[in-house]
Amino acid sequence: MRAAPSPKTFGLLAFVAILAACTAAVTPEWVATYNHGATSSDNRITWLNDMVVDSYGDVLVAGTANQTGLSERQEEAVFVKFSPTGDRLWVGTASLQRTDDNGSARFFDDTRALVADNQGNLYSIAITQRTTDNSTGFTSHLVSFDRNGEQRWTRKLSDQEDMRALAINGDQVVVSGLSTQRFSLTGDKLSHVDHPEHSAWHIAFSSNGNYALTGGWKISLFSAAGELLWQADADEEGTALGESLFTMDGDLITTQSVEPRGAGLVTRWNQNGQKLWQKTLTAPASSYGLMGPVLVAEDYRGDLYVVTSNADGRRIAKMDGLGGFYWNKANRNGIVQDMALINGEVFVVGDGRNEKYDTNGQLVAESKTGRAVQITQGRVAVDGDHIYAGYAATMDGGMGLHVSQFKNR
Repeated sequence: MRAAPSPKTFGLLAFVAILAACTAAVTPEWVATYNHGATSSDNRITWLNDMVVDSYGDVLVAGTANQTGLSERQEEAVFVKFSPTGDRLWVGTASLQRTDDNGSARFFDDTRALVADNQGNLYSIAITQRTTDNSTGFTSHLVSFDRNGEQRWTRKLSDQEDMRALAINGDQVVVSGLSTQRFSLTGDKLSHVDHPEHSAWHIAFSSNGNYALTGGWKISLFSAAGELLWQADADEEGTALGESLFTMDGDLITTQSVEPRGAGLVTRWNQNGQKLWQKTLTAPASSYGLMGPVLVAEDYRGDLYVVTSNADGRRIAKMDGLGGFYWNKANRNGIVQDMALINGEVFVVGDGRNEKYDTNGQLVAESKTGRAVQITQGRVAVDGDHIYAGYAATMDGGMGLHVSQFKNR
């Protein structure tokens, strides 16, 4: 005979039912997919590495197109443009500089970060791996395409795979890794600052032109002219993952992924490099899986929104400028790879699960891709009341680009 539930059990079930009723299952306005070369081979994978919306409202994606197999392996740096209605407008592959002394080398191209200027031109970091029977080497490039999908120019950045950070700052495109290099939007090189002690993963600019480099176990602040103003060590027990932003009053917020997996460190620095406060967000769940980046955004009042995650959970917190918490909530919904903040509402993407949280941190809407995705990838982009979620998801006997548009209601 089954035991009768206690009144407390009824109350808990009712509470869970209320929460479920308050979370709307959202259907995308449209879904666009693309797997580069899938018609010619069943062993095709197209990774989604970054995604932005340009000034015309079109969606730009930087990807890596792979044909798997030891003897047939190929990798191409691919860029795809979708219209606001989901039509695929063009596909471009980067033509990068080659060095091959005797014709025996094989080349494999990859993309990383992606930005767009106000004319719809895109700029991306592309990495080339050169392989022979005896050696493997890498080259970092900066490549630009116009809004019609024609490659404008490419510039060699280094003979390493160090370049990861990319930003548009006024009329310049800035890229950073073991050096920070500035280019005009037409590809003219303007400056080059080496910092071999700091391999940067992220770059942020202040209103006065100073820039901060984070990730790689360092925090560095440079003047607009490239002079190192101060540098601090990140948590040595943490990882190389880190981001930053300048607040409205000019302070610097930095983040770092730390142990246990899924925990996050948030630090506020003044302009002179003094640490004002530091807070640790505990891991949302115990996990032996991957950890996500520690993401941060600031609203118009100077409040901070922080997301940290691992393969088994995600944590979202709202903080005031002094490091206090308005709310701090966790669930078991898996890893987060990107976030967007709109009027105090938080949108997160990761593991094929897209979620919207209201101003009180309550989960109010969600949408799932319905396909297996690569959990190390996921991007969100916003254009007015349109929100785009991008993944690499299963399709065509492999994996390909999966872009969804949602209406923010």
